[in-house]
Amino acid sequence: MAIYNKIMTFAAVVMSLAVADTMFAQTKTKPREIEGKITKVVVFPTQALIEKTTKIHLTSGDNNLILVGNSPFMIEPSLQFETDNDVMVTDFTPSIRYVEHKNESDWYSPDVYRHIKSLRASIDSLEYLSAASKYRAEELRKEKDALNNMKAISNSQSIDSLPKIQDALTYYRPKITEINDLIQSEGKIYAALQDSIAKFKAALNVVTSDAIKALPDDRQAIVTMNLYSEKECDITLTYNYNTTDAGWTPLYDVKVSDPSKPVKFVLKAQISQSTSEDWNGVSLIVSSETPNTNMELGELSPYYLLPLRKTGNINRLTGSSVKELAVMTAGVQDETTSEETVLMYQEAEPTEFEIVEETPTDAAFKYTSMTATATTMLGKEYSVGTKHTILSGDKPKTIPLETKTAMSAYKHYAVPKLSGSVFLSADIAAWEDLDIIASEASIYSDNRFVGNTYLSQTSTDDTLSLPIGQDNRVSTERKVVRSKPDKSSMLSSDLSVNVEVTLSVRNANSYSVNLNLEDQIPVSQSKDIVVKPLDIASAEYDKGTGKLKWALTLAKGETKTIKFSYSVRYPKEAKLNLN
Repeated sequence: MAIYNKIMTFAAVVMSLAVADTMFAQTKTKPREIEGKITKVVVFPTQALIEKTTKIHLTSGDNNLILVGNSPFMIEPSLQFETDNDVMVTDFTPSIRYVEHKNESDWYSPDVYRHIKSLRASIDSLEYLSAASKYRAEELRKEKDALNNMKAISNSQSIDSLPKIQDALTYYRPKITEINDLIQSEGKIYAALQDSIAKFKAALNVVTSDAIKALPDDRQAIVTMNLYSEKECDITLTYNYNTTDAGWTPLYDVKVSDPSKPVKFVLKAQISQSTSEDWNGVSLIVSSETPNTNMELGELSPYYLLPLRKTGNINRLTGSSVKELAVMTAGVQDETTSEETVLMYQEAEPTEFEIVEETPTDAAFKYTSMTATATTMLGKEYSVGTKHTILSGDKPKTIPLETKTAMSAYKHYAVPKLSGSVFLSADIAAWEDLDIIASEASIYSDNRFVGNTYLSQTSTDDTLSLPIGQDNRVSTERKVVRSKPDKSSMLSSDLSVNVEVTLSVRNANSYSVNLNLEDQIPVSQSKDIVVKPLDIASAEYDKGTGKLKWALTLAKGETKTIKFSYSVRYPKEAKLNLN
């Protein structure tokens, strides 16, 4: 009996150990799955840092967990954890899990799925009607064949009674006409039904393909991890990681109005993300830092020079300053090259961005006051004052970040030889204090959009010149008078001509304006043609380019006239265009 009791006791111990092993194995092979909630997002130009928090109940000792629902674009080395003091992360392994879609309805949103079912039901109904029409047409054709196979019709010679043949034809004619009409009518009905089916199927293809394109990624990043706790407790786990497929683009609204008022610069962030995670009601920080870029300085290689063959191509530049706005034609020689340079002014067009949330400039000024800014070691951060929702794959969202102001001096520019128009600019000195981020800028004058420009943070100019547009209250006029060609001397057959140019400028504004005026004297590129300035009217003269520049101040309602002249000696057979 004692032996039996010992055996039973030993068996009970073995069974309890087996049960414990089984429970331990189950616990180890089936860790708890936990999904964190996004609470904060730091958006970089080409990445985003996503911060999540979750509450977890821990037992004493090891706790095996799987953090699920993370972006499949997670940059694994960026993963970081923050826990309570009594808890330690002993190990973690990121990986990718594929999400199974068991039902078709899982692939689409409820509204899209209802639309798809409605289209399919319509197609089924139309195909039923089409099949019925096709069946009726086949029955009519059988009836027509039977009618044509009547003995009196198909083999009238076998009928020896003329009245019988006449009776058969009297029946046949209207009947065959009726059947042909019905067959034709069914053909039209069938064709119309097939056309409708094709249209509904095309609509179904568009809806399903668009819906599939808009589907979230069927992958998700998971993190298998172990948390060790000294005791049973409830903790809040915070973790974050960087992800690609997210970023922001800077944009500026520049507002000018009365010359006595400062220019407003409103910095906006256009944020987009396709991380397969929706950012619902999150705290946003927009950062100018660029993480995960090339960390190596690099090494200079030998710089070898080879002669380049001159191609003579025309350089095309896009005018972004007022000086360029005034030069809107071809044929002007650049100061630093002999190639022909074409400067073109582009008409004002809105930037090609899909802006979901457009904030008027005045409202943006108030909105940005809620944003806190901080300078970091590698850039600048803007902590947005309100929470935002940005859905994955949705249209970009534009959020005002910061408003700065600067006083400016307004100047007018004109090149009457090219255009009678006069252009206005706002010139800002010490613009470095604005801490501008290189970006496109929309310019508004008196709350009206006038055009786009590009703000560069690498410019070495002391003054930032903002093109505002054409001032129709300042006008110019240019007249050219040429003398009759005459022999330059008795000993030469060369001809000589004098050219006098008269420039008139008028200011119809109720205030004085500063005007930079430009014209030119031709520059000879042949030893046989000699150009000699006669009177440059106190202009700043560049002999290399032939440019003449005047800095004028026009009082309100004032008109000024400038006359300059030059002579040209050239061979008799030469044809010159002197204007």
